[in-house]
Amino acid sequence: MPCAGVANTTKCRVLGGGPYGVSVSYGTSLDYSSWQSNAVLVIAHPKLSASPGRSPYFGTSDAGELLLRANSKVCPALSDDEEAYVEARTVEGGATLLQDEVIPLGPKLAIPISMAQMNPNGETWVEVTLRVRSKTTMEDTVVSTHRVRFTRVAQTKIGATSIDHNTRAILVDGEQFLPVSWTSTTMDSYGPDYMIGTLSVFLHFTYFTSSLLHFTSIYSI
Repeated sequence: MPCAGVANTTKCRVLGGGPYGVSVSYGTSLDYSSWQSNAVLVIAHPKLSASPGRSPYFGTSDAGELLLRANSKVCPALSDDEEAYVEARTVEGGATLLQDEVIPLGPKLAIPISMAQMNPNGETWVEVTLRVRSKTTMEDTVVSTHRVRFTRVAQTKIGATSIDHNTRAILVDGEQFLPVSWTSTTMDSYGPDYMIGTLSVFLHFTYFTSSLLHFTSIYSI
């Protein structure tokens, strides 16, 4: 259990087995109120996080995406002789979707996969496994596993709505959608010029928020 003291606070990382690792911090700098003399903060981190690129996928295209991240905070540190890689297989049938995909620890990754062996109109559970192996002996160790649910809808209708987990945006007909509403009380006494002016401000605000959503989706992690 490696520990390091910083600013009257000791932080420890407990790797352990299973899908989670635990970080523990304790010391006077963690006080959240005047009556506390010491505090302990315990956080459980998943070693492996994974999700589909979209929920659901509409249409008949087999192109899909697997989003995943191996948490470097709680995963074992890699030596020069080691590398981390992931595999993905369907729970039912064991069809291989991803094999020997070497990945770095830490960053969020978007890996293209084929959904040809998934249910074309329904749900498919996929098991993702994170392993660490020696480059010389090729001996490997399972670090963590995670199950992901992919959902496909073969028939596409106008207004089909899904969630893009990569950009965290709502998609309508495959395009990013920002729901905005505008309400107002009756302002007959102010006249039509005032009403048109307030509507103009609303339209400018809608354009600004739409541009902001487009910008954040481009530069999101």
